Amino acid sequence: MHMLNEEISSAVHPDDSTKAPFWINRNFALLAIGQVISNIGDFVYTMTLLVWVFSMTKSAAAVSGVLLAESIPMFVLGRWRVCLWIAGIGVLLCWFLIV
Repeated sequence: MHMLNEEISSAVHPDDSTKAPFWINRNFALLAIGQVISNIGDFVYTMTLLVWVFSMTKSAAAVSGVLLAESIPMFVLGRWRVCLWIAGIGVLLCWFLIV
């Protein structure tokens, strides 16, 4: 019975020496680094936009309006639908610019 418990325990909790760190998997590391860079870019864009709106208008209400205009579509449509709409609009704009 004791041997059976050890076998079950070793199957459920393998040795730590067999676990590879996440950065060994190159694809996962690239994905994680890319997501971090993307999040930093989103933050810088949002802060820059808010500072620019405030410097142009000197109005906190205008800054709030920008925040609302930026976040309402995400709540109403969902993140992926907004991304698809933006991509579709970008394709149409490129098509009109080319033609």
